[in-house]
Amino acid sequence: AVALTCRDEAELHALAIRLDAAGLRHHLVREPDAPYNGQLMALGVVPTQKSRVRRLVSSLPLLK
Repeated sequence: AVALTCRDEAELHALAIRLDAAGLRHHLVREPDAPYNGQLMALGVVPTQKSRVRRLVSSLPLLK
């Protein structure tokens, strides 16, 4: 498992769009409770070949 970070919800949503376009399965995680009702908080990518994902996430920093 690898944990990367995005600047904000917009960047996370843009990543989801790129994954869709590449045909990579993923799952969006949204916060159900206040004060973030429905806000996109995380994204999980279904296990696949590293090379298929790496080019789409290489600009994102590792979570420290």
